[in-house]
Amino acid sequence: MMGEPKSRFLSSGSLLGALEPKYPEIVTLTGAGGKTTTMLHLAREAYAVGKRMLVTVTTKIYESDAARFGPLVYAAEKLSGKRLAVYVAGKDESTGKLIGIDPDAIPDGFDLVLVEADGSAGKPLTAPKAHEPVIPASTTTVLAVAGLDALGQPVHAMHRPEVIANLTGVSLDAPVNAEVMAAVLSHPLGNTKGRPARARVIYLLNKADDDERLQHGKAVAELLPGPVLATSHGRVRWSKPVG
Repeated sequence: MMGEPKSRFLSSGSLLGALEPKYPEIVTLTGAGGKTTTMLHLAREAYAVGKRMLVTVTTKIYESDAARFGPLVYAAEKLSGKRLAVYVAGKDESTGKLIGIDPDAIPDGFDLVLVEADGSAGKPLTAPKAHEPVIPASTTTVLAVAGLDALGQPVHAMHRPEVIANLTGVSLDAPVNAEVMAAVLSHPLGNTKGRPARARVIYLLNKADDDERLQHGKAVAELLPGPVLATSHGRVRWSKPVG
C-alpha cells in the first residue's frame, strides 16, 4: 500500500484550476469529508476571477452552513442580476435545515453552479440511501468527496455504516482501508450513483494534511477509475489525471 504509485501524480494548487471548468459548469458534490468546505473554496476562487455563480442544494443543508456563502434567496425570480447567490426552496422549521430545490429546476445564466446533493452528518465517509445522491440531470461534473481521516477508523464510525458494509462486503468492525474508500466512491450504488451519462466524474480526497495521508491517498487513487484530487484546506496537494 505504501509503495511507489503506478501512475503519475502532478503538483497543483488552485482547486478551481484543477477542475479545468468549461463554463457554464454545473458541479454536483456528493460524499463526505468536506463537501461544504470544498464548495466554499470553489465559490471564493470563482468569485475572485469574476465568475457569476450560484450555490444550491438538492437535499437539505443547515442554515449556518449555507449562510457562509452569502444571503439566502428563496425564489428564482430574485436571482436576476446577482453575481453570487445562495438559492434554496425554503426552511424546515422543525429541523432548522434549508430545503433543497427541484433538481430539474437549476436556474440558467450562471457561469458556475455548485450543488450539494447528499448529507454526511459531519463524517469523513458515507454511502447513499436509496434516494440519494440527488444529482441534477443537467450536472456537467460530479465531484465525489471523501475524507482521508476515515482511513484506519472502523466502518461503524462512518455515516450509514450498514450501507458501506453492504457495498464493500466488509464487517462493521473492519477498518476503512484504501479498497473500502475507493469502492464507496466509485461503486455503481456508491457516491456517484445516478449521475448523468455525459457528466464527468472527479474524485476528491480531502484532508491530505500530512505526508502519511498523502501516501495513503495515492493508494486510494490507484484504485479509482478517473481523475483524483488530493486536497488540504482547499488547496490541491496533487492530482492524478486520467491514464
